[in-house]
Amino acid sequence: MISFYTIPKGFSGHIGVIQRNAIRSWLALRPKIEILLLGDDPGTAEFAAANGLTHLPGIDRNEFGTPLLSSVIEKGEAAASNPIVCWINADIILMSDFLPAVRLALESAPGSLVIGRRRNLRVDEELDFAGDWESPLLGRARKEGELSGVDFMVHPRGLWGSIPPFALGRSSHEKWLIWRSHDRGVSIVDITQCARVIHQDHHYQSQGVAVPVRQFRSGAEGTRNLELGGGPGHLQNIYDADYTLVGGRLRPNLLRYRPVRALRHAAAGLVGTALRALTALFPGLEPVRSALRRMSR
Repeated sequence: MISFYTIPKGFSGHIGVIQRNAIRSWLALRPKIEILLLGDDPGTAEFAAANGLTHLPGIDRNEFGTPLLSSVIEKGEAAASNPIVCWINADIILMSDFLPAVRLALESAPGSLVIGRRRNLRVDEELDFAGDWESPLLGRARKEGELSGVDFMVHPRGLWGSIPPFALGRSSHEKWLIWRSHDRGVSIVDITQCARVIHQDHHYQSQGVAVPVRQFRSGAEGTRNLELGGGPGHLQNIYDADYTLVGGRLRPNLLRYRPVRALRHAAAGLVGTALRALTALFPGLEPVRSALRRMSR
């Protein structure tokens, strides 16, 4: 079994809807997992009690009231009943292919860090998890969603050692954790192609005020996170994974080599420029350009 730990926001409004969707998708996983809900935001203790989950209050915060990642990981790992844990954001819906993909990755590369990208999708309603709930949601995600960043990390307890007091949800900390894993000699496995993960889009807030996501992540707290991590040289992303899980087998990740990544970015830039020029001349091609952009991401 595996232990999940997460720190939800308050269970009200749209955020409450998507968090209930996310956690109920985890409850539907088989075999069953342990779920730890951290923090003191309104409704967290009540939701945990109503669903038989463990609630862990008392997370350390910075002067802006933002939870500290170091406190979340320390408290989550300490309370977990299993040696393998999963730090995951509370707006992430998981499908039935998640645990099998994680199992294959860990069997093939024991002790590794398992990560994957999510597909963004706007979800406004509470989902019914009876019957075949996955197919319609995945159909929408393929048409409307775009692949984006990393919102979960499966790892052995104690993988990272001492962690700087990063502001949770701001920039740099996920990339620092990937770098830190490599720095400690740990292999990283990307399961994006075998585990379909959905991030439910939502508004971002700073001190109670809605702000654009770029501003949310690159403000004072984001700048401090970058400094705490030791600068850009201590940041890596999913393209730095050692392996990708494809068809149930690990394959070396060629994108981790800088020449290959440079060629990929150059090719993407050329294709993007050509498509922009064509749609400027023939506006009717804009839907085609948008579809190709989603596929390339």
